[in-house]
Formats: sequence, structure tokens, C-alpha cells
Amino acid sequence: MRTQVLGGTKWTIISRLLSFPSKIVISIILVRYLSREDYGTYRIVLDLSAVTIYLVSLGIQHSISRYVPEMFEKQQFSNIVKMVAGMTGLRLAVNLLLLTIFTLCWRPLFNFFHLPQILASSLGLIFLFILLQRTVEVFGQYFHTALLDFRFQTLHDIIKDATFIGGIVATGLRDWGLAGVLWTLIASELVSFAVYGSSALYKAAQMIKPRSLSRTGDSSVPVSRIVHYSAYNILYTFSGLVIGASLDSFIIAKFAGMEKVALYTFGLGLIMMVHSINPLNLFKPIFNNIFVRKYAQTGDKAVLSRGAALSAKLGLFIALPALAGVCLLAGPIIHYVYRPDYSGALPVIYLFAIIFVFRCLNIVYTAVINTLELVRYFLWLYIAGLLKLAAAIVLTWYWGIIGMASAACLNEIISCALLGYIVETKGGISPWRADRSYTRILLNTSVMAMFVFAVLGWIGGVVSLVATALAGAAIYFGISLKIKPFRAEEREVINAFFKRKIMVF
Repeated sequence: MRTQVLGGTKWTIISRLLSFPSKIVISIILVRYLSREDYGTYRIVLDLSAVTIYLVSLGIQHSISRYVPEMFEKQQFSNIVKMVAGMTGLRLAVNLLLLTIFTLCWRPLFNFFHLPQILASSLGLIFLFILLQRTVEVFGQYFHTALLDFRFQTLHDIIKDATFIGGIVATGLRDWGLAGVLWTLIASELVSFAVYGSSALYKAAQMIKPRSLSRTGDSSVPVSRIVHYSAYNILYTFSGLVIGASLDSFIIAKFAGMEKVALYTFGLGLIMMVHSINPLNLFKPIFNNIFVRKYAQTGDKAVLSRGAALSAKLGLFIALPALAGVCLLAGPIIHYVYRPDYSGALPVIYLFAIIFVFRCLNIVYTAVINTLELVRYFLWLYIAGLLKLAAAIVLTWYWGIIGMASAACLNEIISCALLGYIVETKGGISPWRADRSYTRILLNTSVMAMFVFAVLGWIGGVVSLVATALAGAAIYFGISLKIKPFRAEEREVINAFFKRKIMVF
């Protein structure tokens, strides 16, 4: 297990490091070659497709990530195949139902939110993209994570990113506009469908062979647990329509116009690109898998407590310095790399940078709550979602995209407080008290953040000094991570990884 996890970590990091520049290239091409209205329309399409993902797909994804590793521990191979197939069918059925409803009432929706009519002429392509989006990927990623087949995940991500970049480049060179972007989205989803689907079918066939069935161990399936857990998770992810950013672009289109949608979604996208290289995101699939397997084996909450503390350390190690770095460099990056007329997104970027810290904690809290099957308490987050929706409408009406970004930050803070309360009071786990060095990491990175903000006020955009400061901070925090914060067993794993002692997958 340890060899596979460390080797899988290598492939996960390779995938993330390769996907980061591809995301940058895609965003640059889209911003440079599309008008602001077309770019805003493209983001509306993504948010429209996100509606179907939040309604059911993420709930299914959480259920697969929770129960498939446990079934692997009990060698219930045929049950894994049945669960994945059933949930994929449920996802397709819900998608078809939603698309049917949308087909019947799209005109009033477009008129209410003042959406551009170019979307009406492309409804067929949009529906096809929504139907295909993550149909297989919704279980493919976690299915292969449970198998510890991170190398295949990396191969899938490389092929899908290459397909998307090729389509976007062709769209820019041939001036195909929004239609070219939509065809590119469809092509990338078809590629994902083919790659993940063929692999999953092959592995499923291997699992249900007679020789595999002869050693299935405990064949009981916790049907009531899965149904109960999945139902609450689907309700929780449904609240993501309000809690997340899926409705943000529609509200902005209603009160501020499509060009403001482009600025808002561009700022959010830039922040989330930087957040994607957070170590917490790099290690998230592996830690989730370890959480579930170890807890299924022992039922020991101390495993979750140590894992949560370690995950939060890794996240906060980069979150606060990255917050400062983004605020410092966003202006020159937008002016020289993207387009100067997108500088209006800077206030949004500064506000969204705050989400870095709270998003790190929320990822950890959510992983622990899912593992403990405390999903019924996720319904408390509807409170935060309703507050955010009300605040978003009022603030966007008065202050435009700055008001919307403020409402999103407020929601992230409230959600963090609620999730932390659930973990500590209902789960009996306190990540803050699990390891005092966790607080030291937070204080150290806070000092670094304040230093860079001070530099920002004194010298503006002198990149060389900032690079020197960040390099020095990286060295300091690297030494700090190696010597002070981690427990002995944590240092052993990290040293083994960085010294490449066990890196063969």
C-alpha cells in the first residue's frame, strides 16, 4: 500500500503540474480570441452545465469515493461494478429529465436573466455537452483512485487537455467563435468518455471473473447505508447551486450584463487556477482514499484527526503566501499576458484571494465529515447558502461584481465555521488541537503574507524582489516543515517521498 501510494503521488503531481500550464494556455487563448460578451457567454454555458453536476453528479461522486475503497478492502468486486453502473445510470436519467424540462422552458429563462440570443441558436450543442459532461469521469477518477491506478488518471488528463488545447487553438486561428468552443468542449468530453469508459469496462470485466468472485470475502452490501448517505449527499450538493458559484453568473447577467460576467468569471478562474496547485489539491485523492481505508479497517478516529491535521498543514503551507503573491502579481499578469481591458477584474481577484485560506480548511473538514458519514449535518449549510443568495442579489444590485465577490467570501467564511463546528461537536475531532504545529504553520504563513502585502504597498510591481522574497519564504517554510511541525511518522513519509526511496508505481 505504501509503495503504491507514494508512487501514485508521483503520478498525481505529474498530472497536476502538466494540467496547470494547459489551463493557463486555454484561458489566455479564450480571453485573447473571444470578445468579452462571448467569453461571458462561454462561462454561462459552463455554469448551466454545472447545474446538472451539482444536482446529482457530485452526490454520486462522494458516495463512490466513500464506499468503493471500503468494498475493495472487503474484496466485494462484483458489488463495486453494480454500484458504479447503477449510479452512472441514475446520473444519465437525471440529466435527461433536466434537459427535457429546460427544453420546455428555456425562453422564459433567457428573458428573465437577459441571456444573449446566441445561446438559443446553439442549444443543441449545449445540451449535448451537458449530457456528456463527466458522465464517465464522475466515477472514473474515484474508481481508478480506489484501484490506486494514478498512472492511468495522468494519461487520461494529458489526453483530454491536449484535445481541448488543440480545439481552442484551431478555434482561435479559424475564428470559429463560440461555436468552435462548444464543439471543443464536446470533443474533450467524448475523448474522456472513450478513455475512462474503456478502462473502466476492462477493469470491471477483470473483477467479475469467476476467479475474482471466488474470493469476494464479505459479500453483504450496506444498501440502506449507501441510499441514506447518497440521498443526503445529493441534497447537500444541490445546495451547491446556491452555496457555490453556479448561480453567480446568472445573477450578474441579470443585474450587470454579460461583460461583467466575463470580468467576474475571469477573476474567479484565475484564482482557482492558482488554487489548483495547492498541495492539498495535489494530495487530496490519495488522502481521501487513505482516510476511508484506514477508518474502515480500524474505526479509529485518531487516524482521521492526524490525517486532517497533516492535510491542513500542506494546504496552509502555500495558501497564505499564494494569497499575497496573487494580489501582488495579478495586475502585471492581466496587463501583459491577457488583455488590459480585463483589469476591471482586479478588485474581484483581491476579494477571492481570501477564499484560499478558508477553502483549504473546508476541503479538510468535508473529507472528515464524509468519512464519518455525518452527511445529514450538511443540511446546516443551507443556512449559509440562503444567506449568500440573499446577499448576492442585494449586493450585486448595488455594487455589481464587487458585491457578488463579497457575498461569495462571506459564504466561504460561514461555511468554514459551520463545517468546523460539525467536525468538532458531532465528529469528536478537533484538527486545531490535534497538532499544535498546525497553528505555527498558520502564524508563520500569516507573517509572510503581511510582509508581501507591505512590499506591495512600497514598491508596487517589482517582480524581482517579490521572487526573492517568495524564494526565501519557500526555503524557510521547507526547513520548518522538515524540522518542527510534523510528527516523527509524518516526517518519515515525507522524507521517503522527497528522497525518492519508494517511487516505483
